[in-house]
Amino acid sequence: MIVLPMPLVVMRPYLTVVMVFVCWLQGAGVVSAAGDLGVSWSGMSKSGKYLAVLHSDSNPVAIGSFLRWKVSIEDTQGNKVNGLSIRVVGGMPGHRHGMPSSPKVTPGEGTGEYLIKGLKFSMAGEWVVVVHFESTEIKDQVTLPIILEY
Repeated sequence: MIVLPMPLVVMRPYLTVVMVFVCWLQGAGVVSAAGDLGVSWSGMSKSGKYLAVLHSDSNPVAIGSFLRWKVSIEDTQGNKVNGLSIRVVGGMPGHRHGMPSSPKVTPGEGTGEYLIKGLKFSMAGEWVVVVHFESTEIKDQVTLPIILEY
C-alpha cells in the first residue's frame, strides 16, 4: 500500500475520487489508495493524541448507495484503541446540509477496528466526515475531508 500526502486523484470511468489536502485545526488528512482494494483517509484527532483511519473497500466510492466502511483508532504510539463508543456524522459544508443517512457503528473484527454501516453520499462534491469517539478516559474527534466527483 502506498501512502501519499493529499492531493491524490484516482481516475475511474464514471467517478473520480479526489482527496484534497486541507489542514484542519484537528490535524491534516492523508489518503492511501490501492486500486480496486479500496481507499483510505486518515487524520489526527482534535487533541493530537489519536489517529483515525477511515477505509472504504471499494474504489471508486459509490454515490447514492448505502456503504459499509471501517474505521480504526490508534494512539500516537501505534496502539489500537478498543472499547470506544463511536458516532459518525458529516455533510457538505458548502451546501449547508448533513448526510442523508445516520450511520451506525459497531465493533469490528480486529483490534481497535469498528464497522460503519449505513454511510451514504447523495451527490458528488465536497464532503466532511467527522468521527466522534469516547470512552471513560477519552473524548475526541477526527474531521476528514472527502471530495467526490462524477
